[in-house]
Amino acid sequence: GVQTAADGETALADLERVRPDVITLDAVLPGMDGLETLRRIKQRVPEVPVIMLSGHGQARTIVEAMRLGAIIYFVPFFFVLNPALIGHGTTVEVITVCGLAFAGVVLISGALQGYLIGIGPLAGNPVAGWPIRIALFLSGLLLALPGGELTGYTHTQLLIAAMVLGVPAAAAGWFLNRRGTARTA
Repeated sequence: GVQTAADGETALADLERVRPDVITLDAVLPGMDGLETLRRIKQRVPEVPVIMLSGHGQARTIVEAMRLGAIIYFVPFFFVLNPALIGHGTTVEVITVCGLAFAGVVLISGALQGYLIGIGPLAGNPVAGWPIRIALFLSGLLLALPGGELTGYTHTQLLIAAMVLGVPAAAAGWFLNRRGTARTA
């Protein structure tokens, strides 16, 4: 199930009884800030991936979060480009665009950081690592871009192009990680 906490202190207390598969953490919290909460989480459960969320893209905070072990620092910068995300679309369009934009930012972040949730590290093979990361980055851009007049492409066209680039890249990353795991076992 999904657990929530109103602040960093509560989240840390919850770690005494719950071992999550992944943690999402806002950089701005009441009381203890997100970076201090991240620092303490990583001391207690270093193996759990942490995704930092923030509406503030301060470079110092982003760099510090990465240094402390956040695998993704998510700043929703693409959301302002799409009218559906600021209340000018149907419910279905808003849900679709939000999902695609989120997936796009996750792929962009994973490509930049070299780690993708569900796949693992993308640098297992030095020759194939960079092409995989570049393809995932471009796929993420296509997913996060707004469809319509601004780009001249529909959401469906952008989704298909993103899948053409992203699915083979993700499959290659997954395969390379599994192959590397099989060799070390």
